Parts: sequence; structure tokens; C-alpha cells
Amino acid sequence: MKKNLDFVTQIQSGLETLNGISNPHAAEDFIIASEKRNALLISEIDREADVAICLQKEILQKFSETKLPTDFNLEVFPELSIVIEELSHFNTYCIKATQDESVSALELEVQAEVDKFGLALGWLEQRNEFELREKVYDLLFKEVQIGSWVKDSELARYAEAHLIAKNFCKQILQSGSTVGVQEKFQKFFALPLSDKLTSKF
Repeated sequence: MKKNLDFVTQIQSGLETLNGISNPHAAEDFIIASEKRNALLISEIDREADVAICLQKEILQKFSETKLPTDFNLEVFPELSIVIEELSHFNTYCIKATQDESVSALELEVQAEVDKFGLALGWLEQRNEFELREKVYDLLFKEVQIGSWVKDSELARYAEAHLIAKNFCKQILQSGSTVGVQEKFQKFFALPLSDKLTSKF
């Protein structure tokens, strides 16, 4: 499927800037249109991996003409967060792989939640709408939002990821300043999972 994927490139670039990383792989080259599924699919054999970013056709179509941050608003944020989550998974997995490090499902989920918040904050700042940051926080963290597709055996992991990300993002929100915020996100990305689990950030 060949559609306008500029918004994918914009989101990936924003995530790289937010976290101070550079992914050698362009996310748009790994996009596969799906009828119902949004997921990062990974098949690892020995030291090689096949990766695909599945995104629903409806979502790809909806955002095909989107320009960020110009078209960002709170109404599109929930669906846009789906794209951010899968691209966050992709970036995190690729960066860890280039560093010859493994990454757990929990770490991917934590980073995705933090990335949604961080990217939205950046877009709000560029749009001079930083006063909406608390609404973004509430959309993401007021309650645990777990999709119906999540297996019962995975519920605890999603809840833990939500709590870890919520605690970090609350600190960012309570600082009430944009000074040094990007450095905090970059430091968080670089932390080992053990420190994220024990709130050492």
C-alpha cells in the first residue's frame, strides 16, 4: 500500500528529537496496512529480526494529509496516540538492537506512554498552547486505558507500565516549566529498566 506517510516521518522525527536518539531505519518503510490490528510485529531468529509496523487502514487514511504540529489537537490525540505508540515501540526496539541490548515488553510499554506525553507537550509548545498540558496528562493517565484485545495474562504488565509512566510524567507536569524538559525525557529513555521500575529518574 502506498499512501502519504509524511505524518509517520514527522512523528518518528519528533520521537528521535525528544529522546535524543537517531534510528537508522525509517518507520515508513516498515508500515503494513491492517484491517483491524495496530501492533509492532517482531520475528527473531538467531541474531536477525523481521519487523513490521501494523496500523489500521482507517488510521493511515485519516492522518494521510496531517501536518504536525499544525494539525495537532486534543480531539485527534487519542487516535494519533495509537500511531505514536507503535512508532515508539519501533524506535525503542531498533535502538536497543543497535546497542546489542534486549528490551522487554514492559519497557516498550513504559516508553510508549512517556513518548505520547512528551511528544504532545512539544507540539503544544510549538502551537503556543502549553496551558493544555494538564488536559493531555488527564487523557493519558486519569485512568488506566487498556484495549479489549489485551490478554488477561498481560493486564498486570500494562497497569505497571501505566503507573511508571504516570509517575514520571507527573513530575514533568508539576515542574511547571519547559526549561530542561527535553533533557529529562532523554535521561529517562537512557535509563535501565531497573531504575525506571524503582522511580530513580
